Amino acid sequence: MIYYKVTSGLALELCMDFCRRRREAFARIDEVCRKYGATPGRTQSCGSKVEGLHFGATLMTPKGWTKSRMGKGYFVPSRKTKPGQVIAADIDALSIPSTEKLARDLGCKPFFMDFDEGQTYCANIGVMEHDGVCYLEAHKWCPPDQTRFSGIVQIQASEWHAADEAREAARVKAAAEATT
Repeated sequence: MIYYKVTSGLALELCMDFCRRRREAFARIDEVCRKYGATPGRTQSCGSKVEGLHFGATLMTPKGWTKSRMGKGYFVPSRKTKPGQVIAADIDALSIPSTEKLARDLGCKPFFMDFDEGQTYCANIGVMEHDGVCYLEAHKWCPPDQTRFSGIVQIQASEWHAADEAREAARVKAAAEATT
């Protein structure tokens, strides 16, 4: 893995916009979780599509849901029942911003090509925001285009991890302050 710090320019705007859209998406997902009594922050998803929710160690299947193959506590809408169809409409309206699209926007070169369909795919890129700076985690064979974006600087993994720990500490502190 290669790590980067994004401090200015178009790359920072793209990353900050992505982080904002992701926060908004997870807030909507948490609302749906609370609506159905599921565990906020725990979903079954495939890429950017939410497929199911987690209900903890419940012994009974919630009404309108069916057990998921994902594992214990995960359920997907039962699309054959009326309650399940209502739930499915709520779940189908949820999506998570695509990190593959962000990788393309940042100029990451395609990782592989599907010769049958002629499409190319980028590896996903990790992104986090802390104190107005974005940090990227990319595969070494699929880095962002630093010649196109001036605000991207390669950093050591230790700087990435320090920023991640500081971000988590700030999140925990904010959550503690919100409950008092």
